[in-house]
Amino acid sequence: MPTQEPPFSTILLFGLPGTGTSWLGKILDSHPGTLYRNEPDSLSRLSPLPLVADADQGETFGDAIRSFNAALPGIRETSVTGSLPVFPKDYLTPSRYRLQKLAIWATKVPAFFLGTCAIPDFTGASEMPDLQVVWKSTSSVARIGLIGRSIPWSRGTLLVRHPCGFVASVLRANASRDFPTSAPALGASGNIEALLEVNSAKRKGLTLEDFRNLSLVERLAWQWTLYYEKAMEDIEHLNGFDLLRYEDLCRYPFRTTRAIMDRYRMELSPQTVEFLNTSILGRQADYYEVQKAASRHAFTWKGELSGDQIGRILAVTEGSPPMGLYEEALPEEEPRALDREVSET
Repeated sequence: MPTQEPPFSTILLFGLPGTGTSWLGKILDSHPGTLYRNEPDSLSRLSPLPLVADADQGETFGDAIRSFNAALPGIRETSVTGSLPVFPKDYLTPSRYRLQKLAIWATKVPAFFLGTCAIPDFTGASEMPDLQVVWKSTSSVARIGLIGRSIPWSRGTLLVRHPCGFVASVLRANASRDFPTSAPALGASGNIEALLEVNSAKRKGLTLEDFRNLSLVERLAWQWTLYYEKAMEDIEHLNGFDLLRYEDLCRYPFRTTRAIMDRYRMELSPQTVEFLNTSILGRQADYYEVQKAASRHAFTWKGELSGDQIGRILAVTEGSPPMGLYEEALPEEEPRALDREVSET
């Protein structure tokens, strides 16, 4: 198994479902020098790795993680490589770009019936110097420390959304039966047994019986708290990893994207500017839709959750380290201010 650094760098983009990972993933995908992989860890390739893992388990799982990382450019499943929209790339000639786009569309129909299909590869991406592979995941939040330590050349962003926004998004997805299959079993006991063994959960004294007796909204609030407390502890001493509030990306998309691109040593390309302009002014609201009215979408929970639900969520999350990210006031949700930022770009 390979243990050395591969001929590309890796960007880990992790966050719980409904926290904007698909949108930020596509923002990074819009850069002509990146290769985007959507939920590659949802496949069986990382099945030996527990969904809740200690950051110091590298001796046990490090080789498997590095082998998985090295294989990312070669993954061809539609669910991983076929997410839309498709962008031109520096490593794609115009003819190869057209062929790759056609190949993705051609596999969409059989993938709908078969679950997933392999997309022919016309990219030649692995031959490109300075390639940056973006690994986007909603299922590896509680193992980000182990993955980050096992791939020391990686950098990453942990995307966090206000717990009320997260809970409202999960409830909406459950109601529409449009929940990502790769995500943790949110709201159910799922991996809660393992989460209850982490230090932050032990300090709180929460038991599995307590958890099962809670309302769905409270269970989701606890999972938000425990997943993000663990992830924040895991990345605290990892170089090149940072936290990002979804609301800041929504309210200040260009400013925030510039800062992210600077961290990853990429320029804000005209292609990314065009995608941002399109996506932030969209009107769709599907779970996976990346073209949304961003400033409004960040705060839809205010009209979706009742006062009682909001109170229950805040009672669970109050005083937790991830909730400390929201001690600073949330950005204004006034669309005109966002439009001014767009017009100035």
